Amino acid sequence: MAIVPCNVRAAFNNAVGDSFEMVTEQSLRYTLSVTKSSAKTFLEGEWSDFVEQHALQYGDKVLMRYKPKMRSFSCLPCDSKGKERTPAMAEDEYNNKILCGCSFNIRMSEITDDERKRLPSRLKSGKRITMKPLVHRLTATHVDKYVLRLKKSVVEELNLQKSGTIQFRVPKEPCCHDVSYKIMTDGRASCQWKDVVEVHRLAVGQILVLAPTLEEDDPVVLLYEVWM
Repeated sequence: MAIVPCNVRAAFNNAVGDSFEMVTEQSLRYTLSVTKSSAKTFLEGEWSDFVEQHALQYGDKVLMRYKPKMRSFSCLPCDSKGKERTPAMAEDEYNNKILCGCSFNIRMSEITDDERKRLPSRLKSGKRITMKPLVHRLTATHVDKYVLRLKKSVVEELNLQKSGTIQFRVPKEPCCHDVSYKIMTDGRASCQWKDVVEVHRLAVGQILVLAPTLEEDDPVVLLYEVWM
């Protein structure tokens, strides 16, 4: 359990409800429950996991920054001297924690052992992702018909309008793609991404990580390819 400092408690209470998500620099995600009393605000839920997995000790600090448009906090655990505390977990536990923070359009049982090893490495290599990454196994609809459908939850997080464009981009590469979309009756966004498929030579069966984010209020999807 943690107690929110009294000098920021009022602002914190106004910003969050009874739970929120906290994301580390390594893209590890923790869902915390919030209990607000008349005198104190308590954080529970996965807080104990966060403390244990970063080997936090008495006197350490956790720097938290609220991302209002993403409705989550970025966090940086530090020791008493201000040095960052990195995850203190075995490799398998670390990788499983990263995978548990993703949303899949495939069953985990359908991921090969080799893909399971490469997928966490791909997620670790990118910039910290505040919104939940989407892991897709590309199908003929994605590759041959050039249609990608983003989940309703992503539409809501990105605050997409009924139609418009989303920028798709591979990190550290100069080119970017303005992809047109329309919101379907079921709330998903149907994206026409032919240019993305052809330029990056995407293939049926390939795993692709889609990382939605906001850059200066503009919707962006970062692409991380996991080769077959």
